[in-house]
Amino acid sequence: MQAGTARDTERVWRDIAQMGRGEYISIPQNGGEVVIIVSPFDRDIIDLQGRINRTVVPYGSPQQRKRVDQRSEQLQSAPSSVATDMAGYLNRNAGRSSGGDAITGEGDLVADVKAGRKQLSTLNDEELPDSVRRLTPAERQVHLDKQAQERMTLNAQLTDLVRKRDHYVTDQRKKAPARSDDSFDRAVEKTLRAQIR
Repeated sequence: MQAGTARDTERVWRDIAQMGRGEYISIPQNGGEVVIIVSPFDRDIIDLQGRINRTVVPYGSPQQRKRVDQRSEQLQSAPSSVATDMAGYLNRNAGRSSGGDAITGEGDLVADVKAGRKQLSTLNDEELPDSVRRLTPAERQVHLDKQAQERMTLNAQLTDLVRKRDHYVTDQRKKAPARSDDSFDRAVEKTLRAQIR
């Protein structure tokens, strides 16, 4: 996919597409028109994802725990349209994982123990956050079970909201006036539809 209209660059991109048995696509240098659809479910989706993120229990090295905290906090600083899309992605991913993942990547003790990727009893105290470290081994397991149950309940609610939002967005796109096909998102959508067929 070429961004811009430089002829010498176009030749290179056409060669690349041909060698890769793909299709040459050109979009405007600025990415073209991107339409953001705000739904009546967005605020509730973001709030639910925030509550799900509070069930995350970071573990591992101090650096890993910091990365997990940062991934959990990304939702708070993202624009609402991005945060809603992130929550939808995470919710769909949670439905496919046995641990009910709330973040991408490793480092969430709740998901990793539930999925059998980690054993709570094998972790050193230094790998646990302070809130878990001060608990007895039995209390630690109870705490993780409580967090997992809370996450499962919240994810069920979120799944329903994400489904409603997806239907709303689909309906709004059908009602919207025709857009130009030269934007990045339209080019990706067109390519994916062709590949699916």
